[in-house]
Amino acid sequence: MIAACLCFGLLRALATEAVAEQEKGGQQFHIAYETNGGINSILNPAKATEQDLPIVLESPKRAGYNFVGWYADPEFRTHITKIETTGDKTCYAKWTLQINANQSVQDYPYQMREEQFRLKDLNYQFFFALDTPGNPRTRISDLEEQKYSSEYQCPQGLCLTNDYIIVSSYALEEDALGALTFYDRKSGKYLITFGMEANSHLGGIAYDGEYIWICHSNTKKLEAVSYPFLQRLIAVSSQNFIDITACFRQYDVELIPSCIACYDGRIYVATHHVYTPASAFVYRFSGERLIKCDSFLLPSKVQGLAFDEQGRVWLSRSYGRMRSSELDVYEDTQTLRAHLFTPTAAVEMPPGSEGIALSDGLCYILFETASYKYLEGSDGKGTCNYPIDKLLMLDTESLWYD
Repeated sequence: MIAACLCFGLLRALATEAVAEQEKGGQQFHIAYETNGGINSILNPAKATEQDLPIVLESPKRAGYNFVGWYADPEFRTHITKIETTGDKTCYAKWTLQINANQSVQDYPYQMREEQFRLKDLNYQFFFALDTPGNPRTRISDLEEQKYSSEYQCPQGLCLTNDYIIVSSYALEEDALGALTFYDRKSGKYLITFGMEANSHLGGIAYDGEYIWICHSNTKKLEAVSYPFLQRLIAVSSQNFIDITACFRQYDVELIPSCIACYDGRIYVATHHVYTPASAFVYRFSGERLIKCDSFLLPSKVQGLAFDEQGRVWLSRSYGRMRSSELDVYEDTQTLRAHLFTPTAAVEMPPGSEGIALSDGLCYILFETASYKYLEGSDGKGTCNYPIDKLLMLDTESLWYD
């Protein structure tokens, strides 16, 4: 009898304590997780109270897939990273297949013309240590680590210096900043992101030895920012992201710039036309303004422009997520003028090639097809079946082998 009373008293005390705790923490609610084939993190709670808010959602795991994010609806319209309100909820996990860049190159259905090379037959490799902006494997962690103002970055421009590999990207979300992402030149390690103008189709970038030049493919202006200034910021900053939208000077040009290259003391600026030849204007920088000194035509669909040490002109050309890209090479600008539609060498590649850069016998090629817009077809125009999420490095000498 005494034991029963003690047991009853203990249960009553526990119940009273639970009620007090519930009153203190608020009404308990439940959280369900639809992992869609994945294994949930043990850190994601099944029950919570108002006192627990906000709850940061941890990523589940699924072999062979990239976790894209948690969503509040099964149609994956409302992306969530944390729970901030009470009430029963269901979180839905979204996945994409992991990208195999080499498989995309090898399996792509080439339709090579007689005078073309196929990329898969040439000597190439990938810079595996470097994760490009908007990469589906890292876009969630990049946002959590505050590397970008939007996880949906679309890579566009590419530039090499002695110190850095620099990639430009525009944000696919309205009012979110684009980015210049800096990586260590040798290791590919991420260093810092500089925030760029919002709502701009950020394009090509180039380095002239003193300034980084940036194309915004919606105005007739170039932007320039001091390279030593950016180096100082990288050296002293403990942040992953710095908004430098107020740190540029703007210069007028006579076309809407898409891609850009600096060579032999001049700045080559090109526009992008889909079906007709495009234009390239050549400028000298006086320190105060850009002075036009030449112009010539380019073939259509040019996305990237670069020069090698021999003065050869390299063009990255692409349009559409199901159409081949092309890498065209001309002996020099005079050959380009005289033989616009018959390059010295042409390489067929999978879709989506963007910026290119040349150094030490390698042509670095950036692709945009791993971004949300092309991989998951967020714009409603379909997906790319052969995405490439890594910086590709082509041995330029493999174009001239017998």
